[in-house]
Amino acid sequence: MALAKTKDKRSLKPLIANLENRDVKIVETTMKALGILRDPAAVEPLRLKLNNHEPLIRKAAAEVLSELGETQWQSCVKGEERDTVRLAKKGLPAAIKALIERLKSPLWGERKAAAETLIKIASEPHDGFRNFWNEIQTLINEPHTDSHHDEYRSSDCSYNEHTDRGIGLNAPKFIKSN
Repeated sequence: MALAKTKDKRSLKPLIANLENRDVKIVETTMKALGILRDPAAVEPLRLKLNNHEPLIRKAAAEVLSELGETQWQSCVKGEERDTVRLAKKGLPAAIKALIERLKSPLWGERKAAAETLIKIASEPHDGFRNFWNEIQTLINEPHTDSHHDEYRSSDCSYNEHTDRGIGLNAPKFIKSN
């Protein structure tokens, strides 16, 4: 915070670098410092934090962006589990990409939840998905398979050593547009 209070533009670069810290409180404090500095160069790095896995970081990013004039994020980002869904509905590429990454999770339940969310969002009229839909559809339609490396065989993914792929849902072949 002390760096930001000086209003010295040279503090911008170290503050932005500090956004990558693993400590949630440090990142939150850094965001507040960027808000005090009020430099437009902080906007894009803060936007990237809207999709962070930590709810506190997402909420702090939305609050600081609002202070910097980007008030639209506060209606989507509340520090809740559904933040990514709301951001994806707004067509934010980073949020859509985060859901696509969840389609690649080693956990079938997480892949399935992301797939169901993407299918629901895609059925609503907006064009934010159009550029991503082929990749999404391919990942969602990939059959769910397990390759077990241990003595147990289970289709419910309940045993330790196995490789789990695919989701096995049926994604529509098109997206509605406005």
